[in-house]
Amino acid sequence: MGKILLFYKYITIQNPKRLMKWQKQICQNLGLTGRIIIGREGVNGTVGGTDQNIDHYKRIMQQNLLFSNVDFKESEGSSACFPKLQVKIKDEIVRLGVPAEKLMPKTGGLYLKPKETHSLIEQNPEDLVILDTRNSVEWTIGKFKNAILPNINHFRDLPKYIDEHIDQFKNKKVLMYCTGGIRCE
Repeated sequence: MGKILLFYKYITIQNPKRLMKWQKQICQNLGLTGRIIIGREGVNGTVGGTDQNIDHYKRIMQQNLLFSNVDFKESEGSSACFPKLQVKIKDEIVRLGVPAEKLMPKTGGLYLKPKETHSLIEQNPEDLVILDTRNSVEWTIGKFKNAILPNINHFRDLPKYIDEHIDQFKNKKVLMYCTGGIRCE
């Protein structure tokens, strides 16, 4: 059996090229495949491999001070889920089309744990708006009840959608959700 590992971390990366080489070496040594995007703003990755090698990869990552508190998400799968390994440097670890220096997670909203999220939805305060930040292909598969579903094809279209519908969000508590967490940062 095997696993797919999804992870990300917004953190200042001083030398993306060095991190790219390090990640390639680790993944090649462990036989992991998938995609890791590195930018000056952080890292965003999805890799697959055997249970043992994914666990080993997590231990290596957690020994590095930059990644010691990464929230790894796992699902069933293996390296066969991805045709090859890609470790790339890009300007954005998630393509939003907004300069990274303008969007720093440390100035963002509050992170809610699943129980807190369910409690908030159950309370259903009058000023609550639930926003699905995924694209239309993703939210067609499943969504929260009463969620606003932006009719977008790519995440980079979300800022324009919000600008065009700003009245829905002004003076409201906005509960955002996505697939792995990174688009809600």
